[in-house]
Amino acid sequence: MWQIQTANLPQEQRHRLDPEFLANEQSYLQLRDSLLPQYRGQWVAVQSGKVIAAGPSLMDVMDRASAFGPHPFIALVGAEDAAVFRVRGLAFAYDQAKPSAFKPGSPSSYEWLDVEWRERPRKGDEP
Repeated sequence: MWQIQTANLPQEQRHRLDPEFLANEQSYLQLRDSLLPQYRGQWVAVQSGKVIAAGPSLMDVMDRASAFGPHPFIALVGAEDAAVFRVRGLAFAYDQAKPSAFKPGSPSSYEWLDVEWRERPRKGDEP
């Protein structure tokens, strides 16, 4: 049986994830076997225990899922381990002379998030 990916994170990183995202991840895990016949090879977004968007394009699914709220769990059904996501974030105060002035989301702060997606090479395809 496929296992959730956040289970592999160190505890200090896992606690940073939104509880709603973790709940949606658990919902996907419970729904996964029933999704395989209809959605295998497609991206699906799961929120509150149901599929809210599905299709062959990750970007389209993300766009449609965003209308339902900020924390859906999105996976490539039947090929969950083939997708590798790398998320990097950076946050700092504009005024470096006053580092204590940084408050995430405040007008004097800058927050940057970069998300990369690539397909994991299959056995035999690796150089």
